[in-house]
Amino acid sequence: MIELKVLIKKVGKSTFDPETDEISNFWILGQLQNRREIKIYDNLPFDLRDIEEQEIECLLFMTLSGIPVDSTTEDKLETPILKGSYLGKYEISDKWRIPEYINWKYDHIKDFHAIQVENDVFIVSPSDIEYYSLKKGEEFTFQAIEFELLAWNPIK
Repeated sequence: MIELKVLIKKVGKSTFDPETDEISNFWILGQLQNRREIKIYDNLPFDLRDIEEQEIECLLFMTLSGIPVDSTTEDKLETPILKGSYLGKYEISDKWRIPEYINWKYDHIKDFHAIQVENDVFIVSPSDIEYYSLKKGEEFTFQAIEFELLAWNPIK
């Protein structure tokens, strides 16, 4: 089971739709277990403004770049270059209460896959894995182009 812990450092400004009177997303500055900071997109939104400087357990979907790694395009927060190990297919546990909107958004993905980067594990689309032609256990270097919050739980 994926146990990803992230320290919520800061929750950025949200996008507000005055027609519907709803907030549509937030940008979150998160710190991974290896102390690397990343920018996480929250398009639901979960609204984590009240838990800044607290750690959560979460499920993050990572999108990989489809072009070769290019250090000139790296943004350490938004599009970091990472080295990881492909873990194979991943079945999302019933432990995660994934909102209907997220289920609908990712309905076209039949099987999620997982990549371990140091102490952290992210889920990815099988099409990203196919692009890299990876075998289970294989290490590779890639550029992440987005991290999206799919579900979270407070750490007690």
